[in-house]
Amino acid sequence: MTCALHFCGIGLFLYEGVPFYLSPTYLWDLVEKHKITHLFLPANVADDLEKFGYLPTEKHDFSNLKSAMAGGSIVKPQAFDFFYNIVKKDIVFCSTYGSTEVIGICISMVKSVPIYRGESSVAALAVDMQCVNEEGKPIEGEYGELIIAKPAPFLLLGLWGDSDGSRARKSYYEKFPGKFAMGDFAVINPVTKGYVICGRSDDTLKQRGTRFGSSEIYNVVDLFPEVKDCICVSQYNKDLDERAVLFLKMTEGFFFNDDIVKRIQDAITEELTSAHIPDVILETQDIPYSINGKKMEIIVKNIINKRPYNTDNVMNPECLKNFCDIPLLQEDF
Repeated sequence: MTCALHFCGIGLFLYEGVPFYLSPTYLWDLVEKHKITHLFLPANVADDLEKFGYLPTEKHDFSNLKSAMAGGSIVKPQAFDFFYNIVKKDIVFCSTYGSTEVIGICISMVKSVPIYRGESSVAALAVDMQCVNEEGKPIEGEYGELIIAKPAPFLLLGLWGDSDGSRARKSYYEKFPGKFAMGDFAVINPVTKGYVICGRSDDTLKQRGTRFGSSEIYNVVDLFPEVKDCICVSQYNKDLDERAVLFLKMTEGFFFNDDIVKRIQDAITEELTSAHIPDVILETQDIPYSINGKKMEIIVKNIINKRPYNTDNVMNPECLKNFCDIPLLQEDF
């Protein structure tokens, strides 16, 4: 694909590293200097640019910038506001969805299709993307698992060391026979037909019968400048009853206390429902991330439920000790 772009006269500009390490406006300086027309950012970078105030100035010339996309993890609705209201009013911004297994994007932007805040517009060409219930039936307007329902040339042929293909079949085809399970929950808007990505299907929480994705909690908590980061996971008791546990990493200069907990609870009630309020809200010093920049809910979930876990893909494994043997989480509920 890269060769094809070059033959068409399109140049690629790749940047590796923290885009605001040298200065708060370094990314925007690069966009202006190299006259970038189409910008792709990891979702967490887009979040950080807004949260820490690393904004373009009035002197930046973005006349060449036509569109921007974010992906790699869940793109929050606030990112749409940031790009349209702060970066450039006439830009085309959208969230994308893809995976390592398909080596690309499955849901993206088509400029002839309307873009709605917080949604990914349409499935990519020749991708039969569906959102299905537990029986494998296509659904709209409610949580379901994303699948690719028909064979496609880009689907993986196998996994390293999986000589008979059994591991690949179990991982991707066992739950919905003959269909490739992406491993993520989403909701298809029945009106716009856009996709709202809700996170990993094995990370979804179900507290007292209310099922929700951790991203819904993050969308609310991330609006609090006092909170630098957060992670929300499930904990189970001996009867396998489930409750949500929310960990907050405070911004330097702010302190974890009953007031911030109460205001977060009120905000979750207002934006979602009172049933979405995590039963336990605690402070932590840091949040584990993968080398791809994704929050590692599964590993935190395994730690607080005293299950085995693997630290090979954790970028900051030293923080995991913060989630071990927390007294409040040792009590029965």
